[in-house]
Amino acid sequence: MQSYNLQSGEWELFPGPAGAELDHMQALVFENEIWWLGGRGTQTSREVRIWNPVSREWRQGPSMQFARSGFAARVVQGQIMVTGGERLDAVPFQLVPSMELFAPGAAGWVPGPQPPLAVHGTTGASASGEFFLIGGSTVAGTTSPNRATQVYTPDLVAQGDQ
Repeated sequence: MQSYNLQSGEWELFPGPAGAELDHMQALVFENEIWWLGGRGTQTSREVRIWNPVSREWRQGPSMQFARSGFAARVVQGQIMVTGGERLDAVPFQLVPSMELFAPGAAGWVPGPQPPLAVHGTTGASASGEFFLIGGSTVAGTTSPNRATQVYTPDLVAQGDQ
């Protein structure tokens, strides 16, 4: 991981989290920290690792309910939303047809609405309080010509509901 210093015009290298030699993961900024979610190495991960830029330390976050790689993740209306992905360590390869939500101060992830179309290798975006899931393959371990756009308007997760 690298950080760019606007004043000096230089890049600074930071250590990645221990044991996180993963690809197809997602990183996002949540509550002024960097969250690394899921991904895959020899196995698909459900782990969450959190970088605190003030203390410059990594810590374990609350694991997602499902292991996933090649998924979409965004912060929408102040909560993390993840959906889609695949598991190539399963036989046969599997799509992950679920959504999970994490709210500030929550003890763990909660299920979100079931997506109408399971995909991996997708692009996600947050705009106007909604989560857009754009394209992605409908076949685990390969590509498909999916052009669907799925839009989710979240119900906020109450902290006491965990």
